[in-house]
Amino acid sequence: AAKWLARPDAKVVGVFGSGWQAQGQVEALAAVRKLERVKVWSRTAEKREKFCEKMRSRLSIDVVPAGSP
Repeated sequence: AAKWLARPDAKVVGVFGSGWQAQGQVEALAAVRKLERVKVWSRTAEKREKFCEKMRSRLSIDVVPAGSP
């Protein structure tokens, strides 16, 4: 989907959710685009923070919590 729905030079992505599906989506996007930043929003601040920490360490890119959708 990133091939057809995102510009080839896209470097920032926004993600809604911080569960297992969001993890797979971020990993897939990072595999096909040279991402610099991922912004994550989810309803639970604690889960959002943990997700960002996990993905930062896993992908070595800037994964930050978003304060609002």
